[in-house]
Amino acid sequence: LTTRSVAQFERIQLPEGCYSRAITTNGAILIEKGIQNEKWRMSEKHYADEVMPLMEKLRAELDGNEKLNVVRIVDEMYLYISCAKPEYVGEFMDRYSSVRELDVMASGRKIYFLPPRINKGSALRRLAAREEPRIFTVAAGDSTIDLPMLEYADHAIIPGKLEKLLKNPNRSV
Repeated sequence: LTTRSVAQFERIQLPEGCYSRAITTNGAILIEKGIQNEKWRMSEKHYADEVMPLMEKLRAELDGNEKLNVVRIVDEMYLYISCAKPEYVGEFMDRYSSVRELDVMASGRKIYFLPPRINKGSALRRLAAREEPRIFTVAAGDSTIDLPMLEYADHAIIPGKLEKLLKNPNRSV
């Protein structure tokens, strides 16, 4: 379960047969045996479509900014920017964290503008609900983008920097 785009995920060289499914794009796209599950994607795209006009507006506003290396809408699901220097992140977070229709989150030099209903926690919950009998879930994460997934997991593995932010008592730090 990753925030990476489908294209980024496909570039990862994983050993043959080490997984049967993966969820990319912050929970929006399920890949099963190498094939995107179109039903899953379309149900998530509905949430992205609700805020796409705002994401398109923000993309147009940010595009061409010399302080940014990348301004991109990822897999038609969320807006992503990458700051040219780490010191620019605070400036952009100050300017855009008040956008209430989207979850605006920083991770390193990257800032994500995410539809609130598309997140790793929702994806993990949805995937677990498909399993019979119910599966025990373990999740590892290192950023605030991972918090919804870590909250839902039966056991969360986190770095110390997330300890005060995570409410899930079932954790290893």
